[in-house]
Amino acid sequence: MRPALLYDDDFLKYDFGVGHALREIRVKLARDLIAGYGLLGDRRAEELRPSPASEADILTVHRPEYVAKVKELGADPHGSSEAHGLGTVDDPVFAGMYEASALQVGATLRACSEVASGRRARAFNLGGGFHHAMPDRASGFCIFNDIAIGIRSLLDAHRVRRILYVDIDAHHGDGVQAVFYEDPRVLTVSLHEDGHYLFPGTGFTDEIGAGEGKGFAVNVPLPP
Repeated sequence: MRPALLYDDDFLKYDFGVGHALREIRVKLARDLIAGYGLLGDRRAEELRPSPASEADILTVHRPEYVAKVKELGADPHGSSEAHGLGTVDDPVFAGMYEASALQVGATLRACSEVASGRRARAFNLGGGFHHAMPDRASGFCIFNDIAIGIRSLLDAHRVRRILYVDIDAHHGDGVQAVFYEDPRVLTVSLHEDGHYLFPGTGFTDEIGAGEGKGFAVNVPLPP
C-alpha cells in the first residue's frame, strides 16, 4: 500500500509577500528533494493533486463572519481586520488569500480521506500544518486551521471514534488544542518550546482540557 504525498505548485500562492518569515518555496524545495531522492513513483509514494476545500468544510471549524472576512480581504487586499487577525505583521492580507488557504485545507482533507478509507496507510500534506489559526481569527501565519478541519472530517464524515493528535512543531499547537479542548474524542499532545520564551506563549502543563475533555490535552513545554 503506497503512501500518498499531497502537493500542488499552487501551494506557492499562499504568499504573505517579500520579507515575510513564511516562504512557501520551502514546500516546493522539499517536494523536489523528495523526488530527487527517487522517493516518488513506482512502488514509492504516490503524488496526489488536491482540490480546494469547500466553504462547508471550512465552516466546520471556522466562524462564518471570519470566513467571509477572509474572502472579502482576499478579493480586495488593501484593508485589514485586527479583530480577525488579518492585516497584521504575522498575517498580512494578500490577493487570493481565501483560495490559497482553501487549497491547503483541501490537501489535508484528501490525506485524511485516503487513510480513513483504507486506500493508504499513510498520507502527508507537504503544505499543511496551520495549527495556530483559531475559529474566529488568523494567527501565527495561519489563516485556516487545516489540521482541525481534517480532524473534524475524520470524526464526522468518516465516523472515526477517537483521534490522537501529536504536534512536534517548535511552537505550541494552540489552535488545534482550542478547537478540541472540551472534546474527549480527541487527545491533543504538543511537544514545544516553553511558552515563556516562544510564540504563542501557551502550552503549559496545566492546560489539560475542560469539561468532558478534561485530561485530553497534554502539553510538554521544553527548554529553549
